[in-house]
Amino acid sequence: MHAVVRLASWTAAFVAAGYVGRATIIDGTALSLVWPAAGVALLWLATSSRRTVAADTACFATATFVVNASTGASPALATVFVVANLIQAGLVLALARWWVPEV
Repeated sequence: MHAVVRLASWTAAFVAAGYVGRATIIDGTALSLVWPAAGVALLWLATSSRRTVAADTACFATATFVVNASTGASPALATVFVVANLIQAGLVLALARWWVPEV
């Protein structure tokens, strides 16, 4: 039950931060000025364990798509945002683990 509550909490925090970011869409584009959900995503995935990483990643990707698609991004662009967010989060986490291996 703890894992379900954890997953729901992180998903809700990410979605809330995503909608805040999407509220800053630049006129005439589908790009946001800021993306505070990136910080939530990093904290979320950094706290994943081997047991939860698959579900966390799947929910993160789904939430990214839903937030972007529901705020005006086309399905294709929302998919690009999912891929970009996954790459960015994965890269930052890999670099953090490389630079600070004892954490």
